[in-house]
Amino acid sequence: MERRDYLLKEIEKISQIIMALANKIFGIDSSNASSIIAEVNQSLNEQLDLDIKQLIELTEEDILEKISRLNHQNIEDLLELILALIKSLDKQKKEFYKLKKLSQRALFLIDYLNNNTKAYSIKRTSLEKQFQEWLLVLN
Repeated sequence: MERRDYLLKEIEKISQIIMALANKIFGIDSSNASSIIAEVNQSLNEQLDLDIKQLIELTEEDILEKISRLNHQNIEDLLELILALIKSLDKQKKEFYKLKKLSQRALFLIDYLNNNTKAYSIKRTSLEKQFQEWLLVLN
């Protein structure tokens, strides 16, 4: 019972961190983009042992292993964070962060959620559509 409470507490903590990072990204502009990206990477690395570069470079199996302790809501929050980051970066940063690959990874995570949860999510459907649109823009 204590282990379950601990896990629930950790999941809630991760969710709060992801949402705080998303709030920072929504306020991003070109003058503070690199510092916010660094902060996002540091927080993701501390909490999930994952950063944006790894998300792009890791195999799909390795990504699934990294996110295995997250619940579906946490993964959706992470997807929102990724989308906010993609939208906030200028064209120069898009090349650096390989946003096409990042968008593809996000769609992979959405497919994972769609295949591993019984609940339909309007939010997830909206995210999927937005990532697909970004892939078209980035091509």
